[in-house]
Amino acid sequence: MNVILLPIDIAVKRERITAIETARGLSAGLNAKFITTYVIRDIPIEHIPYEDRDGAIARAEFEALQSLKAVVREHELPDSCECNVRQGHAARQIISVAAETGADLIVMDSHSPGLGDFLLGSVAATVVRHAPCSVYVVRGGA
Repeated sequence: MNVILLPIDIAVKRERITAIETARGLSAGLNAKFITTYVIRDIPIEHIPYEDRDGAIARAEFEALQSLKAVVREHELPDSCECNVRQGHAARQIISVAAETGADLIVMDSHSPGLGDFLLGSVAATVVRHAPCSVYVVRGGA
């Protein structure tokens, strides 16, 4: 196992800690590279003045990247940990990063399911079905 992808929701602390600790445990004794990814949902640009759209998107991506780097420092992930921010549909972006980076394993949390998850499918369920590598889903809630 060379590359472990950690999709992180920077707003959800409990699950994030569980997923990071699980990834650490799975990589113990290995020289695995960690890649963290945060996906910004589509920014509603129709509410942003046209002339400021590029700037607003760049600011949102910069702020998300800084938050992701803070999570990496807070949880003492290796200095070699790669951080990246994507925009769009979370499951599709996670699958894309896994394919682009040649990830061997995705370790991600799954929030407690709500009714919408049963009807539409959760991000974790979509990643499990379509990822190009193994996926370890951590239930970090209850």
